[in-house]
Amino acid sequence: MSASVYIATQTSGGVATIRLGADGGIFLTNGLCEELERALQAAADDASVRVIILTGASPGVFMRHYSVAEILQISANLRASGFKPGDNAPPHADAPIDRCIRLCETIGKPVIAAINGECMGGAMEIALGCDLRIAQSGDFRLGQPETMLGILPGAGGTQRLARVIGPAQAMAHALIGMPINPNEAFRLGMVHALAPDPLAAAQAHAAHFIAIPAPALAHVKRLVRESETLPLAEGLKLERALFMDLAVRDESIALMEAYEAGKHPLSRPV
Repeated sequence: MSASVYIATQTSGGVATIRLGADGGIFLTNGLCEELERALQAAADDASVRVIILTGASPGVFMRHYSVAEILQISANLRASGFKPGDNAPPHADAPIDRCIRLCETIGKPVIAAINGECMGGAMEIALGCDLRIAQSGDFRLGQPETMLGILPGAGGTQRLARVIGPAQAMAHALIGMPINPNEAFRLGMVHALAPDPLAAAQAHAAHFIAIPAPALAHVKRLVRESETLPLAEGLKLERALFMDLAVRDESIALMEAYEAGKHPLSRPV
């Protein structure tokens, strides 16, 4: 177990579990996101880690939302610089939260959000960057409530939410801004599953992933992610190339031969 101010990471059996808000600081801040970025990068670089799980360190809280105090400071800094409503935005510089979300999306390992409680605003944006989202059954708040504070999701929430649940549902949710409960999030497809213990459910998924050759998972993750931006013809070309890459790997051949011999879980009874 290694701990920092805001993040605690435990690696065991090929799974890195990253707990958010380790000091009880359960609002997202730049400092927390900087530490999360380092934890994600360390898990990405660790060859022994096959799966990454994000969950909240405090019962009932995944992460609440981005610190409103920090957003107010951004407002003050913008005003002090002379920026006014309607001005052209200054050149975009990646914030730590942007880099965290991009890491979740691009690391060639499954990243699972075990949402064990409240998850709004920036926390929901981080969860949307994960490959799987499993929410705890119960009555707590999820979603993008930013319009109710006169702002909007600023770390990709509108863009990723539309890709996850479709433009029509994303439009309604982001415009209204009212948080929703886990049941509604599951109905909309914002989370993939509900579980009494989302961390245990995430660990069960991790055990399944560890039994699958890592290159197969990495290639599928890349293909599905890039399907959002690649033209169909290019996506199909890349899919065929990565299929052939897997087809000649020893671990893939061994699994297919086991299937043919009736010794694979997918094999049908003879």
